[in-house]
Amino acid sequence: MAMGRRKFLPPFATWYAANLFAIVPLRNILPGAPPPGSWIDQAIVQWVLIALVAAMTLYIIAWVRQGD
Repeated sequence: MAMGRRKFLPPFATWYAANLFAIVPLRNILPGAPPPGSWIDQAIVQWVLIALVAAMTLYIIAWVRQGD
């Protein structure tokens, strides 16, 4: 606070980060545990990971821009 900065409150940032690490193991519970690069990766998993990274980035940018 002495430097005029706000304390970082990480509830949503940690939620996004936890989901980034949880998505890949979740795909391993699919029947037959599809190999990396299969159609399920390209059709769903890859896009979910991209959406999570984009959402986390937007959240952090909005948090930085928000004033007290």
